[in-house]
Amino acid sequence: FVLVWHAQVDQELIPLHVVPFLPVNPSFSATRNQGRQKLARYELKDFNRFIYDILNEVSRRYYDFIQQPSISSPTKCMKKVNLW
Repeated sequence: FVLVWHAQVDQELIPLHVVPFLPVNPSFSATRNQGRQKLARYELKDFNRFIYDILNEVSRRYYDFIQQPSISSPTKCMKKVNLW
């Protein structure tokens, strides 16, 4: 905690291994705040890998949906993706 306080006082004192504190947003649920704090701990390289994995999983799950050129009815689209 002392290192974080020093980092707030003087930006030159930020070591590479110190995770900045992400304050709780009172308008979000506890679960969402915990998720935000966990995501804030990722370093840039790990966060990029995480996003890449998510995009690959989405494209794998919805490959048929993504490959369709256009759908005339939005309800068909919603049923196909099964979001609701």
